[in-house]
Amino acid sequence: MRPGNKGWIASLVCVLLVLGATERGWAQARWSGPAIVRGRVVDAAGAALEGVRVRLYRGTYDDSIYSSTLVLIGETAARTDGSFSFSAPAGQYTLQLATPRDQAARWVAEPVSLQFGPGQDVEARIEARSGGLCEIALAEDAGNRPVAQARVSIRERAGLSNVMTVISDAGGVARIRLLPGEYEIESVLCEGYAYGGPSQAITIEEGETRRIALILTPTVRGVVRDPQGRPVADARVRIVGAGREEATSDQQGRFEISWDRRYQFRNALSFFLVAQYEPRNLATTMAIGRNTTWLDVKLQACPPLAGRLTDPSGQGIAGAGAYVTLRVPNWGDTPLSEEIAVTGADGRFWIRAVPPVSQCTLHSNAQAYGSKDTDVPVKTAGGLSFDVGTLTLPPANLYVTGWVLDVSGNPVAYATVYGWGEGQPLKLSAQTDAQGRFTLARVCPGRVNLRVDASPGSERRLQGQVLADAGATGVVIISRDVSGG
Repeated sequence: MRPGNKGWIASLVCVLLVLGATERGWAQARWSGPAIVRGRVVDAAGAALEGVRVRLYRGTYDDSIYSSTLVLIGETAARTDGSFSFSAPAGQYTLQLATPRDQAARWVAEPVSLQFGPGQDVEARIEARSGGLCEIALAEDAGNRPVAQARVSIRERAGLSNVMTVISDAGGVARIRLLPGEYEIESVLCEGYAYGGPSQAITIEEGETRRIALILTPTVRGVVRDPQGRPVADARVRIVGAGREEATSDQQGRFEISWDRRYQFRNALSFFLVAQYEPRNLATTMAIGRNTTWLDVKLQACPPLAGRLTDPSGQGIAGAGAYVTLRVPNWGDTPLSEEIAVTGADGRFWIRAVPPVSQCTLHSNAQAYGSKDTDVPVKTAGGLSFDVGTLTLPPANLYVTGWVLDVSGNPVAYATVYGWGEGQPLKLSAQTDAQGRFTLARVCPGRVNLRVDASPGSERRLQGQVLADAGATGVVIISRDVSGG
């Protein structure tokens, strides 16, 4: 081969190599770039729907909670011909119609699942339908006043889906259009209110309007301070007479607690806020009004409530229980703590953070002994005094025996007999045998009320009551049918 030919061949090879590299580069660039998702939104007849908003979600997996979630990638509105488009990296996606928060959408559609690689052109079709309309009416528990601007979150009961959130209007109604199926209300959030009701399941049918009423409970916010005015963290706050809710103050002393004001309609009922911080023996109570929404709570220092429980001989009772209740007018006594103080070997006990400004009652009892209720001496001439001194509990060493009969004189078998009375143990009960006989054990000296409650048949309920002396034998309780049949 002549030298000139060799040069020509080398040049041709170079050109081919360059062209090949360029083609591969173009291909690589195409298949490593974002994919294009194109689609149309149409109704059941295939007609284009203009202005319908479409969202593209990407599926992600969270290893920390072992859960799949949908993350919003983008949102757009369908054009005049119903078309729309998105640009997105490779992965798994879901197309859905957007859910407005402040009004019900006109259309709903089944989600469209997509999976594509880099640089692909993807075609999708969304067929919209009217679905069903869900109206969630939100009202305050007192007076049924509508609650506006509440955020209601709804999700499907089965499968994975993003949470749909709608906001209630001025009339307290949140409206959302849904596909036929089963849903549940995940949460209801509104400043100044709390929803403490059960989880609400919703079944939606095509073309129907489903209305659900929810009651929201107003909340009280505030800050807890010590006697020097400094915020107190971890203080316990409750509103007595308005349910069993309680709250704990944060590091800035702030708290928020729901308030069931429906009880306000009872005659002359008073509400009290109770705040306690046991580590420093600080506590207080405050009377609050119906429209209270903010409180500045100042705790007071108080000595521990002290006392000693003994038997009639003066021997301390170990392992006895004592707790304090707050006396609220027209409401009754409510415990100031869920914990019960237990006496030591010498029968002594201490209870911390008892409010020094309210009427309180000390309740004490012990196994094999009776019970005792004692008014707490809040003030003396020298100031605060929470020492109740020595309290004697009577021994529960007596019995009451007898029979339970019906009005015809027949024995009532396997009926339950309950006993109670001043100074008696807290729980007294016994069961009759096959002949209607009973023995009520561990009764204290004094009078004891006896009540029988029996259901000898599916259509009968027998009840009866007598008053007896501790130690009595042969007591007869006549039970009468109160079933009304």
